[in-house]
Amino acid sequence: MPRQPHEGSRPALLPIAALTVLGLGFFQALWLGRGIVYSPRSDIIAYLVGTKSVFQKALSEEGSLALWNPAVNCGTPAFAAPAAMATFPTHWFYLFLPVARATNLMILATVLAAGLAMYLLTLRLFHESSVAFFCAAGYMFCHRCLQMIDAGWFAVLSLYALTPLLFWSLDRLLERPGGRRIAASAAVFALCLMTGYAQGAYYLILASALFAACRLRPMAGAARWRALGSLAAAGAIGLLIAAPDLLPRLEFVSLSTRLNFDPSFAVRGMPTWSDIGTLLDPYRSSGPEGWERSLYFGLWLLPACVLAFWKDGRRSLAFAAVCLALPVFCFDGPALRLAYAVVPGFKLFRLHSRLLLLEQFALVVLAGRGLMTLCASDGGRSRRGFGLTCGAAALLGFGFAAAWKSGSLAVSAGGLALAAALALTPALPGPALVASLGMLPLLDNAWRMIPVAVPLADIFPQQAFYAPLRRAAGHGRVAAIGRRAIPYGAAGYLGIDMANGYEPLNLKHFQDYFSVLKYGDARRAPRWPVVWTDLESIAKPDLLRALDIEAIVANGPVALEGIGYAPAGESQGVPVFDFYQGMTRLPVRVWRDTRPLGPAYFATAVRRVAGDTESLAAVAASGSAREAYVADLPPQDLELSGGVARLARRGYDRYWYDVDSRGRNFLILSQIWYPGWRAWLDGRETPLYRTNHALVGCLMPPGRHTLRLELTAPRLRLGLALASLGAAGVALLAW
Repeated sequence: MPRQPHEGSRPALLPIAALTVLGLGFFQALWLGRGIVYSPRSDIIAYLVGTKSVFQKALSEEGSLALWNPAVNCGTPAFAAPAAMATFPTHWFYLFLPVARATNLMILATVLAAGLAMYLLTLRLFHESSVAFFCAAGYMFCHRCLQMIDAGWFAVLSLYALTPLLFWSLDRLLERPGGRRIAASAAVFALCLMTGYAQGAYYLILASALFAACRLRPMAGAARWRALGSLAAAGAIGLLIAAPDLLPRLEFVSLSTRLNFDPSFAVRGMPTWSDIGTLLDPYRSSGPEGWERSLYFGLWLLPACVLAFWKDGRRSLAFAAVCLALPVFCFDGPALRLAYAVVPGFKLFRLHSRLLLLEQFALVVLAGRGLMTLCASDGGRSRRGFGLTCGAAALLGFGFAAAWKSGSLAVSAGGLALAAALALTPALPGPALVASLGMLPLLDNAWRMIPVAVPLADIFPQQAFYAPLRRAAGHGRVAAIGRRAIPYGAAGYLGIDMANGYEPLNLKHFQDYFSVLKYGDARRAPRWPVVWTDLESIAKPDLLRALDIEAIVANGPVALEGIGYAPAGESQGVPVFDFYQGMTRLPVRVWRDTRPLGPAYFATAVRRVAGDTESLAAVAASGSAREAYVADLPPQDLELSGGVARLARRGYDRYWYDVDSRGRNFLILSQIWYPGWRAWLDGRETPLYRTNHALVGCLMPPGRHTLRLELTAPRLRLGLALASLGAAGVALLAW
């Protein structure tokens, strides 16, 4: 029979108020401090500041949503980027607040939402507000949650907050299917898809399917079919609502390096047996991305989980299976290799240790089940067992803390010792004991990961030599040798268009072109997903000029005079952000091109190519960037007599060119090809052609002309139409 809601399952004001006060107090730097949440390891600084700055500048200068981000990799899709989250509710802070303030409030709102969502779920499961408070506090302040803030994982943190809410909505829907519950599940599912964290959403969908299967199993035939129909309706409506995000993102993925499947890339950075010590101390894992290999879930959880198995082992069996199975896929072994080979979609992602976010969720719920026994009227034996388990875990922690000389582990063990003392105090009522245990996550971990805020102007200070590098009609792009000359995340904030950078998703044709530029060999194109586009060498300077690279910056001497780049200045002691290391001071040198091609130039030869392989090989073999290798170009009678082309105005999604063509010509534009580009010549649309593997070109008749290039988004328009259908479905069901 379906479970009936319990009277005590209504949210209580006091625990919610306590969670809010704890969150506001612990994260006070996010709403009281000056600056932006800062960490030397933060993707917020390395990536997000730049992309959100481009979003705000495009909105203010062009009055439209940024579809294209010109500040990285010579231009890349902006709205379609998975981490853009342009439609996600917490992103709306960027519509009216500066980048730093919007970022801080987005994090604060997400963490508070995570606590509230876990409170709602566990209150529904256990009908005890003190247990729900414990689970919510643990979910908010556990090491894994705070580590996401330290790492600057916006999208991951958002999905982490939504995970309890998704299971809450599914549990309600499967208990008693109905229109409003279908609408609620569809809305939460859509939000999960809109976060942009595709890897986490993939794992969450698999976990949700397993949860639904367990709930459906004991149902009778008619009830099961009704529940299945409700689940299908919620899923379909959720997909419709998320279509404006999903369709552009899928188009981007289909053209990206993410489809370069490589098993060695999939297991790179995975935990090893040497990381087993992180079960007790998260800092036993070394390296700049140690959190990717950390198996730490919190010492404070262990006694409560043991209590759950002791008092309710049969009902805790499903959680035990999940908690034992998930870590198996976090190590490079037969299970991971098998899943990579046979599970659909599994090979799209790397670092499957990110599955442990689901395990953290499962362990918190399991701990709540264990603590329920402490609230029972006959829970004396359970309290003694729990107190002794806390004491044993504390002794274990103190022992390893002494052996490893770990002060943080000693503090965690001290928290367990305090919990043991409280549990063995008979005068303390069970609910009060459980509520007081909600402070354990703070004692265990939070004190050593208190967020700090640093003024954005201190992280990316304005420098005099930046002025001639900033985007303008008469300025070309900038290439950086090394990641510290102009930090990639600073480019969008400083208003500089970079030829390289850091992007979680990258266009394959640009990366192939860039590899030929660096190595001169099409066979050196990457065979795995690319995240960093670093410029280590320049084998074909003409391909660099074809990208309108007018300036090159580096932190030290580089021999660039031989390829036509002359020294243009040097600044000493420039404050720069060094990813993983933090702020440092370094010299920055600038070189300028002495013979630039410009943002648009006429081809001296035009040849047709059949496909990607042929076009990349032709670009690699070519001796000049003015030779155009064009796909799908119909036969033309071209004079190729040249002319003059000038960029009159540089926007974000729109670019205007003044062209004087001496005859029938082919014009090459230094814009990265993407399906949404459209062009208008003197107000009439003209065809565009993919040129030289990664660029854009068009036919140019004789005379003076105005050419407008604009990125459009057909997939986004279709997605908005589908979303309107989904929203109508939600409204109808809710009514």
